[in-house]
Amino acid sequence: MISILKERLTKLTSLPKSKDTYGLTHTDFHQSNFYLHNGDIYLFDFDDCGYTYFVNDIANGWFNATEGISGNMGNSIFTPYGRY
Repeated sequence: MISILKERLTKLTSLPKSKDTYGLTHTDFHQSNFYLHNGDIYLFDFDDCGYTYFVNDIANGWFNATEGISGNMGNSIFTPYGRY
């Protein structure tokens, strides 16, 4: 197990970091942390912001937006991941 974790850590830390893929992100993008006005999204509550890959905000927002669609996590599209 440790060798698998080391291999994955090596792979993750070797991902390229450029101005197009990595930088300051909100990291807490959910329905209570943004405001819509005239078609624009305004984020607030930046206490969890940090430097990571931009895709993290996309994935985090998508997860938070789809988590409760069915009314509970048990019927979510993420059910297989919630078992572990």
